[in-house]
Amino acid sequence: MESIETRLFAGKFGNPGMILKRGGENFIFDCGDGLLSKSDFNKLKAVFISHHHYDHFSGFDPLIPLSLYHENPIKVIGPEGNIQRVIAKVMAYNWNLIKEDDIKLDVYEIIEDKLLFASLRFPFNLDQKYEIKKVDQKEVLNFGDYKIRFTSLDHSIPSIAYAFSEKDYVNIDKQKLLESGLNPGAWLEELKVKFNQPRSVIDYFGEYIETHKLIDMVVLNQGRKIVYATDFIYSVDNIGKLLNIAKGADEFYCEANFLSSEHINAKENYHLTAGQAGMLASELGVKKLVLFHHSRRYNDGSESVISKSFISEASRYFKGEIC
Repeated sequence: MESIETRLFAGKFGNPGMILKRGGENFIFDCGDGLLSKSDFNKLKAVFISHHHYDHFSGFDPLIPLSLYHENPIKVIGPEGNIQRVIAKVMAYNWNLIKEDDIKLDVYEIIEDKLLFASLRFPFNLDQKYEIKKVDQKEVLNFGDYKIRFTSLDHSIPSIAYAFSEKDYVNIDKQKLLESGLNPGAWLEELKVKFNQPRSVIDYFGEYIETHKLIDMVVLNQGRKIVYATDFIYSVDNIGKLLNIAKGADEFYCEANFLSSEHINAKENYHLTAGQAGMLASELGVKKLVLFHHSRRYNDGSESVISKSFISEASRYFKGEIC
């Protein structure tokens, strides 16, 4: 199983952005403040934009020249208008010293349950008409042993929440293998594939053994799920949408723009309070809640001290791990 590492770009009060690292691939969720290392960029596979407010999209520009060094196009996924906004970002600069098609971006935009696509190559086709076509979500957002799901939340404009989900995977219980007296070999990989086909047989060094006789040594593990959701109002509709993609998440990155004393302000600005984030995490049954995107109005002292106020408020409703 590949290791997974996640972290915020710029702490709790900076413009939002989270990087997810899995094996040799990196994924960015929103492009706010903060610096990433060259190795982070070099392994970048896809960028996911929640919405195009300044604090979520202003940090996209440094990604553009980095695509020069990528053999494969970087995927950029976001809500309606994403294609035109990415083009506008690129066209804001002069690219006269690079070769044709050096910048390679595959840009997608989510409109309800549809996914539109444009293959953009710069600077060659800046003045040419590019094709926008509808594509199959499964082809774009399935990455072999993991996938990306999304849902559109209400921030007075659409704000896309994303769920990074690994497929369930199978391991072999080494102790039970030892107790069986059988020798390790290629047949174990066959068993991992056929474990849920009890009438099948496994080729054990030329001897065929019925799969159901070996099933006790198979351990089925649930794939990990990381969810990123920001900038949305606390509502029945939004909760229902998140239940579809975020239920039981291992890590739930959830905005908490305000403390509960300003719940009216939070509602008027289509944001959450820390208490609402805690209630939502409890409703979703997540294992770990990561609060972020705190309003800078609260940041008049030590960030760690102030952050404890948000955590304390959320912990009234959510009893799992909070940070």
